[in-house]
Amino acid sequence: MSAETLLNQLHKVRKSGPDSWMACCPSHDDKTPSLRVTEGSDGHILIHCFAGCSAMEVMGAAGLEMGELFPERDQHYYDDRPPEPPIRETRGEGDLVKVQIRYLTADAMMSGGHRFTSAEKKQITEDRNYLKRIDKIP
Repeated sequence: MSAETLLNQLHKVRKSGPDSWMACCPSHDDKTPSLRVTEGSDGHILIHCFAGCSAMEVMGAAGLEMGELFPERDQHYYDDRPPEPPIRETRGEGDLVKVQIRYLTADAMMSGGHRFTSAEKKQITEDRNYLKRIDKIP
């Protein structure tokens, strides 16, 4: 839907700026325009009632659906995006050694029957996931 479709449902419409209009709000007894309608460059339509009516109330009173405020996109719009770049690890070599030592120590303690607190278990899991992600443990 374009802003024009919504504006055709409103009264006392006047231009207030580039791609922006003021009109009487259809969801309350409005004598002077209190509803701003703005059409974004991406096709989204923004509405704001300065009297406090919600967008849902405004759209319902205009006989339109909330989804009409958003532009229709091609089904493949999101599929055409380039893939996300791989996550680069920013930890230094010294940090890697510390994580390896901490994980190997915890692994040895676990083998010896040591019980860990939930915070320690969380740290061990984070260390293991990090080391797996950078292919330092199988």
